[in-house]
Amino acid sequence: MKRVEMRFRDLLPSSIKYDSKFIASAECLDSLFLDAQAKLDNLLIYSRIDELDETTLRDLAWQFNLDWYEGWVLTETIDERRELVKNAVKLKWQKGTRYSIERVGEILNMPITVTEWWEDETEEMSPGEFKFEVDTSQKGAYEMLEWDILKLVFSLKNVRSHLKIIEQIVDSHQGMYIGSIGYGAIVGIVYPKINK
Repeated sequence: MKRVEMRFRDLLPSSIKYDSKFIASAECLDSLFLDAQAKLDNLLIYSRIDELDETTLRDLAWQFNLDWYEGWVLTETIDERRELVKNAVKLKWQKGTRYSIERVGEILNMPITVTEWWEDETEEMSPGEFKFEVDTSQKGAYEMLEWDILKLVFSLKNVRSHLKIIEQIVDSHQGMYIGSIGYGAIVGIVYPKINK
């Protein structure tokens, strides 16, 4: 945005415009005025999201209550963080819907497709259950990726729905190790060792 430099001397009425005392006062105020005018650009945060640095973006994510597991932990580039901050308000409004999960996946270059129980043609899900398919081919893999994706879905899904199945798509041309997460519990009894 182009700024017009304005000087206090130009604002003086013609009756005092040439008085040396008023000219000196106006020139003293000019430095303060120009300093304040230069700082105005820093107040324009939302219109300049594409220019902001990493620290400011993190502060905006905090301001929008964009939780760590609502996508921030999965961002890799500053462009992904910017896009997440730009969409933060809409994502909060849509939290608990399929849209929020799929949109965050889209922002993170990790397409997520949610299938709810009533859409499942295999009939392997009960009412209230859903599954999702995530394509991590573009994202790559790291040790905790599956866990981070699971936390993402649990932070964005509605409370009444239950996760049944996770399907992960990976590019077979990437050299990577794949782990899995079990969602459930195993109950067992451990007896103490008895020495005879």
